[in-house]
Amino acid sequence: MASILDLMFAINKEDKNIYYHRDTKVFDRCPLSSIELKNIHNRMHEELTLDYKDPNNVRFLTFDEIDHKEVMKDFIKFGGIYDKEIRKQLFNALRYHDYVEPFLAKLKDLNLYDDFIDHSSDYYESVFSGWLEENEVELT
Repeated sequence: MASILDLMFAINKEDKNIYYHRDTKVFDRCPLSSIELKNIHNRMHEELTLDYKDPNNVRFLTFDEIDHKEVMKDFIKFGGIYDKEIRKQLFNALRYHDYVEPFLAKLKDLNLYDDFIDHSSDYYESVFSGWLEENEVELT
C-alpha cells in the first residue's frame, strides 16, 4: 500500500500524465514503454502522443482526479486532532498551490503522518482499485 500512496502523492499539478506500461509493468512519465522506445528509431518523424485508451500505455490518474485536499481536510476535521494550533498549521499547509508535499511534511513534523495514512488509506486504495478495474490492469 505504501508504494501506491507514494505514487499518488508524487503526482503534482504540473504533471501532464503518468503512464502504466503493460509490457514492462512500470509507472513513469514517458508515454511509451522502454521496449517501445528501443523500436522508435523507425518512427522518429511521428509525434509521440497517445490516445487515452492505448492498449499498452495506460494513462494513470491526474492530480485533479485524486481528491487529496478533501481527504486532507477530512483528516484534520475527523482524524482525532483536537489541538487548535495543530489544526491551524495543517490547514495553513493546504493553502499552497502545490499543497501535497507541504502538508505531508507538516504531518511528519507533527508525528501525525502514520495517523494520516491509517485514516486515508481506504480512500486511496479505493481510487487505485477503481483505476485498475476501469483500465483492466492486473498487477502481480
